[in-house]
Amino acid sequence: MTENPQYDELLGGNQELPGSIRLLHFTAARYKEIRALKQALISAKGTKLAFQKLPIHMRRRVMSHNAKRLPRRLREIHKNQLNKSGLGTKQKRPSRKYRRRPQNLVAEYTRRQRTCKWLETHIWHAKRFHMTEKWGYKLPYSACDKAFRACYRASAKYCLLEDISYVSCIELRAEKDYIIDHFSKICDKNVNLGIGAKAFINGKREGKLTLFSSGIPLGEVNFHWMATNSKDVIGTLWIWAHAAFFNSVLNTLVNLFNLQLENDSIYDNHYRNHDNNISLYDLRYELNRFRLTGPLSHAILQKCLIPGNVYNSDKWYKLYEYNEEFQNIHISQANYWKSLENISSPAGISPHIIISLVASDPRYNMPKKRTRAFVNNSQIPSLCTIPEDISISPIWNSAIRKFLRENKVSNYEFCESRRNLLVPGSIQETSPMLVPYLLVQRPGNRSGFCDGWDIIIPSGWAQPTWLTFIMWGARAGGLREAESNLFEMGLPYTLQPDMKAGEIEDLRYTNLYKERYFSLPPNKRMNYNKFSIASPFECKWKILLKDWNCFPNGANHFYVLRDRILLRKIQDNLIRKSWIGKLDVNFQVPYIVPVKLVLLDKGTPKRYSIICLPKQDDLNKAVHVKEPNRIDANQVERNHLRRSHKLLLKKLSRYRKRCRLLGKKYTPKSVYLEEYKKKIASLWIPDVQSQIRQSCSREVIGWVTKGDFSFSIGRSAAVGYVVMASLPALFSSTSNKVLVRNISSRQYRLATLEIIL
Repeated sequence: MTENPQYDELLGGNQELPGSIRLLHFTAARYKEIRALKQALISAKGTKLAFQKLPIHMRRRVMSHNAKRLPRRLREIHKNQLNKSGLGTKQKRPSRKYRRRPQNLVAEYTRRQRTCKWLETHIWHAKRFHMTEKWGYKLPYSACDKAFRACYRASAKYCLLEDISYVSCIELRAEKDYIIDHFSKICDKNVNLGIGAKAFINGKREGKLTLFSSGIPLGEVNFHWMATNSKDVIGTLWIWAHAAFFNSVLNTLVNLFNLQLENDSIYDNHYRNHDNNISLYDLRYELNRFRLTGPLSHAILQKCLIPGNVYNSDKWYKLYEYNEEFQNIHISQANYWKSLENISSPAGISPHIIISLVASDPRYNMPKKRTRAFVNNSQIPSLCTIPEDISISPIWNSAIRKFLRENKVSNYEFCESRRNLLVPGSIQETSPMLVPYLLVQRPGNRSGFCDGWDIIIPSGWAQPTWLTFIMWGARAGGLREAESNLFEMGLPYTLQPDMKAGEIEDLRYTNLYKERYFSLPPNKRMNYNKFSIASPFECKWKILLKDWNCFPNGANHFYVLRDRILLRKIQDNLIRKSWIGKLDVNFQVPYIVPVKLVLLDKGTPKRYSIICLPKQDDLNKAVHVKEPNRIDANQVERNHLRRSHKLLLKKLSRYRKRCRLLGKKYTPKSVYLEEYKKKIASLWIPDVQSQIRQSCSREVIGWVTKGDFSFSIGRSAAVGYVVMASLPALFSSTSNKVLVRNISSRQYRLATLEIIL
């Protein structure tokens, strides 16, 4: 009887299975096979093409025919796939525009800034953001990718970075008492603390101030004094004003201190009063300002700004009055900054504090790949006492700022030094240049949302600092994100309606909405006359205040209520739901009150939504209040005008053809078209001069200026203004509820009202 053949006998061999195996070698061989099989399954799962390995936000449609749109690691794979599919990889020849690119780009960029100035981070933003022209600057509005919710998450959980260098600086030098005395003429002590308050006079904290000119508000500015270690009567004050009203603030200060323009100065605009020894400098292009918002903003600053030893450098510190005392100052500032490294959020630091920091070149602290900075929460923060000289900084010295700008190591030199390292990827040597920064803590709302830091940077160093922040995990935002953060905090927009800059901004929105409305064909336009909307694209506060009898003695200017004490009293009465008549306040004054609305039902209020007083039956949630549909009195006239205009166009068309056949010269009669546009526009949206209060079935008390879904509260919310004279009527019903209605709807929505303090 023959033995059973082995499994490979048919192949010509006679092998026997071993009686034992070496477990380590067998497992290692099987591990390699399993890993290769797993990798093959992963690569075959949903990634047929190279660009499908990218995340969704990095994919572009142009990748299918332009391999340079992909990262370098995927380009060769993508080209091979295109060749296999029969598509060529030949790239399109660059256009004539790129072949004729100017040799001197700096001169070209300077020429392009004649009408609108650029920020130092403009080139970075222009490649990634939608840009807009505002206030004499070219500013980033929103990112090109869909980053709205991502920017909110960055503000709430991580870090949002904004370049707010359009908020410019004015430097004022004079005796402190003289400055404080004159500023009392253009400020209101009931609105903010004065610049001479004990909290600000030593230069350790930044304050806010609302400036007035002839009783009309110019805008809210930030300010801080120069900190010194001596009790000098001569003080230096920095005032930070928004670009929308910067020139107004500058002219007001020049007139206030009776200053004259100096020509023999290193500054573009230097004003001086020789009699009182007062100097004013326009530092509009001398300083930059970044804003970091979110709990991780402190961790990013700790990673990017590493304190350096000034005395190891033989550069700009010789321009400064350094001695043993100043050496101790910088050591104490560096030690205090190091003691804050384990703070989990900027909310754990004293509010509005100003920290001076002399740090190394931020490019030397940049990671190889984009990395998110985190705080080491395993260690308990070792907080120390705030040093008395925490805010003393060399950034106040104009000679140092000029030296830093002119002697900065260029990006080319920095990249060359990194390329010439003996070991690629190793840590570079110590930074050859130190940069002074000012860090200003910025508190958020009561829940800690939107707390962060403001960074003041000398000119020339904005882009290196910006790129380092981005590489450490900060997400860039624009003007849209700045407005969104104010809305989430429940605050009104910076440019308020009673300011000259606010009027210009409101007019811009009005023209934008009207242009969009009249670009639609007539059968697609909303008929606001049927919806009882008297002013759909404009907040006519003067007419509404006149309807509420708020203009005594023929006055014609209104104001936003900013009195802190009065706002607090109104809010306390609103919370207690008691009658506001108990307050000793004259409500028949031309004031509008900033309010926040939170909707109790579905729906989202938009800009120009009307705020109305509810009736007693409207407070029942089961009742859905609707505006009755009204008849449009202008519809017949509007249709007749449109028909006659069409006949006129046909007549002009026949006349134009006849002139062409006879060889006569045809003169376009555009005057008919302009008259028709004005007439038809007045019939669609009549110019209301009175009776906005009674324009619909519920009394109108105000308008919404910003409305949307609020991520922070999980409901639709809005920010707007109401007439102060309407508050007694609102609170007499012991309720803080109002009705809100969009201009494109007849449905009223119940909302709770809260005074913005």
